[in-house]
Amino acid sequence: MREGSRVKKPIIAAAMLTLVVLVAVAGPSPGNLRFRAMQEAIAQPSPTAADRDQILKILDQLADAGLRRDVSAMQPLYDPEYFHTNPDGSVMTLSEVYKSYQEPTIFHFDSQKTEERRMIVRPPLAVVNQVTVLHGTKEGAGPFTSRYRVTYVLRQRDGHWTVLNSHSSLLGITPGS
Repeated sequence: MREGSRVKKPIIAAAMLTLVVLVAVAGPSPGNLRFRAMQEAIAQPSPTAADRDQILKILDQLADAGLRRDVSAMQPLYDPEYFHTNPDGSVMTLSEVYKSYQEPTIFHFDSQKTEERRMIVRPPLAVVNQVTVLHGTKEGAGPFTSRYRVTYVLRQRDGHWTVLNSHSSLLGITPGS
């Protein structure tokens, strides 16, 4: 029995080595999803400084329109397929987002600041993550500052970027500031 197991080990090792060599020489199969994803990523155009500038401009315009609750200024900035995930996990469609800005609110924001902004651009998609600091007042409660970590996904179509998705996580609210 001992001799038989000695023979089996080299045969198994040789078979595994042969398989590794065949895969290395033949390369990944075109049907392999990773291989396809790699080919597609290579075929995509490289991001340019203009892409990055346009993305930042769109996010700044969206923040400004949000402070003013100006839905007409927001509309060209959002992708028609846009949706948002709130800190509580609930999801809002684009029409629900617009409606939330059109309805009266007890919150009034006077300024916004962006911190810790990170960006990945891989046309036709981009991801931006940032901390958004909002200063405002709540009717009956006074001033406050809220901090959110927000992630945006943008899509480029016909040379223009739009916001496709966003997700916010509440980092904290400081009353009286």
